[in-house]
Amino acid sequence: MIGPPAFLCPGPEQGLAVGPEGGAGLSRAVAVREAAGLLDNRTRGQRVSVFGLVGSVCPQLVVAGTAFFCFWLKDDSHSLRVLVKDRSRLWWTQCVYVGQSVCVTALRVCVLRGWRGNNILCVTEQSELHTNFTHTPVGDTHTDTPLDTPPPLMMSHVDDEDCEEAEPERGVNELGVRMKKSRVISYQGTVTKVVSEGAGLYVIDRKVGLCLAYQPTLRRKLRAGDSVELHHVHFLYRPCPDFPPSMLCTCLRSSLRVTAFSRVGGSSPDSSCPGDGALPRLLLEKNMGVSEYLWTCHLSSQLTHSLVPSVLKQQCVCVLSWKLMEFVMRRRRRRGRREIYSEMLDEPHTCPLTQYSVDPAVHQYISISELSQSLQSECWSSVSLSSLLPPGGSGLTRSQINTALAWSCRTLTSDLQERPQTGDRLRRRPLLLVGVLELPSLTSEQTLQLRDTTGAVACVATETSEEEEGGQRAAFNTAWIGCLVCVQQFTMVTERFLQSDFPSYQHLDQDKYITHKHCRVYLQFSLNHLHILSPSVAMVTHLGQRGRSPAMMSQRGNRQQKKKRRRELRLQRGREEERPTPPLP
Repeated sequence: MIGPPAFLCPGPEQGLAVGPEGGAGLSRAVAVREAAGLLDNRTRGQRVSVFGLVGSVCPQLVVAGTAFFCFWLKDDSHSLRVLVKDRSRLWWTQCVYVGQSVCVTALRVCVLRGWRGNNILCVTEQSELHTNFTHTPVGDTHTDTPLDTPPPLMMSHVDDEDCEEAEPERGVNELGVRMKKSRVISYQGTVTKVVSEGAGLYVIDRKVGLCLAYQPTLRRKLRAGDSVELHHVHFLYRPCPDFPPSMLCTCLRSSLRVTAFSRVGGSSPDSSCPGDGALPRLLLEKNMGVSEYLWTCHLSSQLTHSLVPSVLKQQCVCVLSWKLMEFVMRRRRRRGRREIYSEMLDEPHTCPLTQYSVDPAVHQYISISELSQSLQSECWSSVSLSSLLPPGGSGLTRSQINTALAWSCRTLTSDLQERPQTGDRLRRRPLLLVGVLELPSLTSEQTLQLRDTTGAVACVATETSEEEEGGQRAAFNTAWIGCLVCVQQFTMVTERFLQSDFPSYQHLDQDKYITHKHCRVYLQFSLNHLHILSPSVAMVTHLGQRGRSPAMMSQRGNRQQKKKRRRELRLQRGREEERPTPPLP
């Protein structure tokens, strides 16, 4: 393609013939303000021609086998919606763009069922589109200049320092998650990275994220190097900590236009989301928020590297990621059915992107190898040897010092209950693990392990004891072996082993007295807190005998956790009541 499509119909100076049923040509075209009055007074067989500036172009949709799209005409104070449903006119979507002066002939007023506004201008078989239109009133001998409305304000960069103040707050919901209201802007830039073609995620100008998942899939996928122009796009700030802080998201009212094509070829096959768009289809079906969708997309790309191909097939990753998102964010409120006509045509505008959540503490997925390497690297760097000695360590003898340093332990929780320590790079957010439970086959130690494609880590599993009023006891059912599970609450244990010969307390800063040191890392968690993503054959049989399902198993663990918290609260209240009340003065 070397340019936009050219209009091949007769020019304005030749006029348009009016059919026997009545109609209007270019010479009788009216402005948007005059045409707006005709919507309330619908006359059978009436046709009207309208000229104005294109204010918005909605993407083409296919509903129940019928293809259509809408665009807006506006002037200084009024706006009109135009519905294009005729098959022979659907190519107009490639001709009209925001800010263009056009005239549309032979429009009729029709009723759009499913939309509260009802009346709308609809294109007929006699309708024609004239771009770059200049209105000439009847009887006027000179040619008017094009419509004198300034073009829409375009942004070409986003300053992160000013975004936080510019974003209006909407308070905190019942779950303690901050809610924000997005801004509607226009933006132009160059695509610099294709994050996930199948999920509709890109990066513009190396710092602004772009999400196209709330629109139908483009016929021609965007490529790195494409220059794009976006109108009525939603600007969001920090909707997901795994993506750029500044995000642009398109809805059914947004328009995307490629102004210059890239010289490079198509992108390589997408490894983070299948090209058939499984995640956008799930988004359309479930209608989740943009923050949840972005988190799911990032999780899908991470699971692709840690579970494929040894654990899962590529096609299963997107569905598994969505299932995992629904489990982790199960307390968030579900959205209702998406109203596509209201999203395109209502004023003021409302859509799923109007309001979004900001949760900097959303769970962070981490692979087994990354977890093990981080714990081992921080094993010795996060501690000073003097802190491992008991109080009054400066007075200990040589033998007592080296004995006290021989073994030490460090524990970290995954849910950030305690404040992260200095140098703790691992736990900026609550952690999440996904892997298969198994027993090692090449070692003599029969220790339970959690494994993914990147590595394995030893585990100590416990379960809730009903006889001991909710206490934990070491236990393991062999039916768990082979299950693909999600571990959301766990404790990371690092044991340090040190062989040394320090003469005194004053020599602890000299590494030459250390003869050998190593560490051992393992996880501790309760089986009641595991969420089964894919059960083993033995687990299916075991649960079937007990009349349960994997979902019921997870729900049971959640109920037990809630009971434990209620018991702790009752004990805490009891202690407070037992405290003596100080006498009044």
